[in-house]
Amino acid sequence: MSYIADKYYRYDELVDLLHNWKDKHGDIFDYEVIGVSYENRDIYAITISSNLNNHSKKPAYYIDANHHAGEVTGSAVALYTVNYLLNNQSDKQVRFLLDNYTFYIIPRISVDGSEFFLTTPYSLRSSVREYSQTLKKGLLQEDIDKDGRILQMRFKSDLGSFKVSEKDPRLMVKREPDDIYGDFYEVVTEGLVEDYDGVEVKPFNTKWGLDFNRNYPIGWNPENIQKGAGPYPLSENETRAVANFVLSHDNIAGIMSYHTYGGVILRPYCTKPDKEIDKQDLEFFKNIGVIGEDLTGYPCWSIFEKFTMDKDNPSAGSFIDFVYDNLGITAFATELWDLRGRAGLKKITFLERLKQTNKEQEEDGLKLLEYNDEEFNGELFVNWYKVQHPQLGEVELGGWVPKYSMQNPPEKHLEEECHKNMLFTLAHAAAMPRLDIQDVKVTDFKEGIYQVIATLVNKGFLCTSGSVLASKQEKYKKITVGINGECEVLSEKELVYENLNGFSKKKIEFIVKTNQDHIKLVAKSLRAGSIEKETKL
Repeated sequence: MSYIADKYYRYDELVDLLHNWKDKHGDIFDYEVIGVSYENRDIYAITISSNLNNHSKKPAYYIDANHHAGEVTGSAVALYTVNYLLNNQSDKQVRFLLDNYTFYIIPRISVDGSEFFLTTPYSLRSSVREYSQTLKKGLLQEDIDKDGRILQMRFKSDLGSFKVSEKDPRLMVKREPDDIYGDFYEVVTEGLVEDYDGVEVKPFNTKWGLDFNRNYPIGWNPENIQKGAGPYPLSENETRAVANFVLSHDNIAGIMSYHTYGGVILRPYCTKPDKEIDKQDLEFFKNIGVIGEDLTGYPCWSIFEKFTMDKDNPSAGSFIDFVYDNLGITAFATELWDLRGRAGLKKITFLERLKQTNKEQEEDGLKLLEYNDEEFNGELFVNWYKVQHPQLGEVELGGWVPKYSMQNPPEKHLEEECHKNMLFTLAHAAAMPRLDIQDVKVTDFKEGIYQVIATLVNKGFLCTSGSVLASKQEKYKKITVGINGECEVLSEKELVYENLNGFSKKKIEFIVKTNQDHIKLVAKSLRAGSIEKETKL
């Protein structure tokens, strides 16, 4: 099976891709099963590196997608990145990255949920496992007219909060406080009302509210505080597989976790303000984020500072807080695709959008419809049409195509979205720490005794531990330098250094006795890699 850029892959197709890549590029590509989903699908992790046998000795960059089932653009970018690395090995940047670094990629975490999303009319958060701790009787999504879509549903009501825009009959706008004449509507998700009493349509609920990105053991809160958190941290097969993989690969120094939507590059923290991040780490995030802004056109925001609507109840148990706060890995989460931005609307936060006036919201809605008409011949919006609802009588269905307009790009724009976001991950990977040994000088004393002087160098932008936060953990901050070969080290046998800043160096000096004509200098760091430098005596 050949890779196609403008396509959303189903699970079996994704697995076929892995087999195909393994057959064609087995010298630099491999995959493994890291866990099994709720419905017993295998969860795969990919390894790409120019020397697979030594992949764990190189600094590694990690990418994942589909913590959330319907955010299938993320999986598309992950697969696009794999295909790009495999098929552009002659490119100078790709060759450098493959020779010096390792890539670990989990192309789809929510393997059950994404398959359900891609093959049914339904939408869900993460897992198909029913999770109804807080589920109340009310409206549940359902394809009323069996057309394969779940749209919006409107019906007339004197108490309705919406009315039809006078400027475009497709657009529903909020009712003003002094609106007393005309037709008013309730606007809800297409669905059926559980325990309908003939009067009240209670708010939308879902059977599939479990959220993988609230299930990690960092500030985890129970369901009554954090919606979707699961019964306990890492309660789900899928999140446990991801956590175990990251924890077992100490060489991971950079992370990208893909989501949709909104066109924003997000960085830690989810639950704390910037003043609680180490200043040097914050500069790391900001400097790398600027590169992402230039490549993608997306702003780079702190989740807590700019993306959190309720600062008193921030999103706890998230993956990027888990990997940064516990492991000190510089991690980003990109919200892919921005239909509003494509339509020329100003980038604003969710909170700012909630504060918009009714008139401002109407103007935005009109611009979106105009863009849809010009760019997509109106295909992303379904004009309202009447159907007979089994409980409510006559209703109208319509609105934005639910899965491939706002949440994910139509396939014609998918490759462009994949390419620019892949470029950011390659840039982030190139900023990872990288040990080297340079300027080796040997002085022959007498009787096989030599003085060896060299320079230990970090050639990456990030410090050797990956972050200042990580340098507070012994195993990440330590760099060891020694000598291999048949020799006796007369000076200190092993030099141990702590966290080496980006683009910096240290002097190495040994006194050795040997009758060999060469020795090997060896430097090791979990995050910055291992390097050997053979030297003639």
